[in-house]
Amino acid sequence: MSRIFLTVFIIAVAVPLYAAETPLVGRNILKNESFENRPGFKDETPSDWGSYNPDYNGIATTVRRRGQQSVYMNCPKQGEGTGIFYSYKKVKPGNRYNFSAYVLNYSPEPISGNAFGQLHMEWRKTTKDKDNKDVETEISRDYGPTFGPGISSMRWSFVSMSAVAPADTDNCNFAVEFLNKENGSGRFYVDDVAAEEISKNIGVKSYVLSQSRPGTKTVTLAEKGETGKVETGNAGTVKTETEKSGAQTEKTELSLVVADFNSGDAGPGGGTWNKDPNDKTQGCTMAFSSEVKHGDAGFSMQLDYDVDSPNPALDGIWLKLQVLDLSQYAKLGLWIKGDDTTGFSKSVKLELKNSKGDAGKYTLSGITKEWKRFVIPLKEFADIKDFSSMTEFVIRFDDQVNADKKSGRIYVDDISFVK
Repeated sequence: MSRIFLTVFIIAVAVPLYAAETPLVGRNILKNESFENRPGFKDETPSDWGSYNPDYNGIATTVRRRGQQSVYMNCPKQGEGTGIFYSYKKVKPGNRYNFSAYVLNYSPEPISGNAFGQLHMEWRKTTKDKDNKDVETEISRDYGPTFGPGISSMRWSFVSMSAVAPADTDNCNFAVEFLNKENGSGRFYVDDVAAEEISKNIGVKSYVLSQSRPGTKTVTLAEKGETGKVETGNAGTVKTETEKSGAQTEKTELSLVVADFNSGDAGPGGGTWNKDPNDKTQGCTMAFSSEVKHGDAGFSMQLDYDVDSPNPALDGIWLKLQVLDLSQYAKLGLWIKGDDTTGFSKSVKLELKNSKGDAGKYTLSGITKEWKRFVIPLKEFADIKDFSSMTEFVIRFDDQVNADKKSGRIYVDDISFVK
């Protein structure tokens, strides 16, 4: 796999998971997923992996997410790319492949300029030449979302992509790369990569996303019955409580859990974003708290936001929904609480997006220092007419909605869609 000078940069996003093909995730098909080479083996390509433009890559022993080592990538020269790749030789056309990694910005010299990291899958086909020797040719590539200055230098960020293997392919290079389109600089680290093969015959109702990366727990994405009382804080929320003989009883909900954060990460994928990454007076960070959570176990998502800027301020987080079919669901449910010590805004803006590019927005109000569950009818996201292919859930902070407290901390847990 040779590529030194790039004249064209492709930043297309790979097609995410379709609901009808949502996987029962199995083993990690990549070897040496955390780059654990023998002791003292530094500044070389990790075992079982290849590299291109390798002068910019190396093994890091002082920065790692798990184990003893990670891979670092320094920004290459302008117009060039560098990266590492794993060649998997048992690809089955028509099956879907998920590819993910954890990445960390380098705080002394973070990614800057028009430079970015990216995952991609390079689909290849093996044929025989005239001497009956194997010859590999590239068929096509699928690219994941880019990541750059916005990734954290304090906490490992989860990035992922998904694509269906094209016809005639029999092997794939799973690659992590660092590209410098123009005036780029910086370094990032990568660790705990995973690729998983998903049969095209598996449907959403049997889907369990079992995090195969070591050190994580299972996250379930399946319909299940839930009971519980619902706190409401603003118009448009719906209670699950019903009246019977003058007393309140709990009503069972059938819900699709998309993020409970019990694995201590963003689950199927997500990250933070900022309207102006160069404005250091605004921003949002995502962390996961085992001390403050809804329920007795696991984690919640901790969001520290700051929109107290002299400039127009807008930031937040996004979570991947993997093109879920929510046409049979009526409501969005989630638990939220504010941090009484740090302070918090009583409102936040939520967004849902679909594969057609539609984005529906809803302003949620009534956040308090206690855990409160909000259940919002999907019809409140008025700009979305088709809920059959939902791609993204967004929490947004801005200097207007959060004018009551322009910097603070909130916790979010157990995001689900309810019938």
